[in-house]
Amino acid sequence: MRNCLNIPALFLLLFCFSAAFGQDGKKNNIEAKINLEAKNRLLNISGQAINNTSQAYKLRYELSVITGNKNNSNSSQNKQLGNFTLPASAIKILSNTSISHNPGNNTIIKLYIFNSDKVVARDSLNFQF
Repeated sequence: MRNCLNIPALFLLLFCFSAAFGQDGKKNNIEAKINLEAKNRLLNISGQAINNTSQAYKLRYELSVITGNKNNSNSSQNKQLGNFTLPASAIKILSNTSISHNPGNNTIIKLYIFNSDKVVARDSLNFQF
C-alpha cells in the first residue's frame, strides 16, 4: 500500500522537476516529450512529437526504455523506431509501451527525433521505483 502512495508523488516530483529545469524558456521548432501514466502495477509510456512551426517535416524517432535492478541481474531493453510526417502545428503520438514497476528497478527512458541524421529534439527521464 505504501508503494502505491509513493508512485503518484514520484510522478508529481518528476513533472515539477522537468517543468522547472527541462525548458530554457524558448520554443524549439520541433519538441520531443515523454508522457507517463501509472495504472495499477503498470507504467504506460508514450513518445510525442510537437511541431511549433507552420511547416510540415519528415522525421524519424527512437524511443528506448531500459530497466534494471542493481540487486539482481534482471534487466530489459525495449527500443522502438520509425519514420513519420509531422504536419504543421501538430502534436503526434509516436509510440506507446508499458512496463511493470517493481521496487528497486531503475528505469531510463530516452526519446530522440531526427531530421536526416541530425537530432532535432530529445527528452529523457531516469528514475527508480
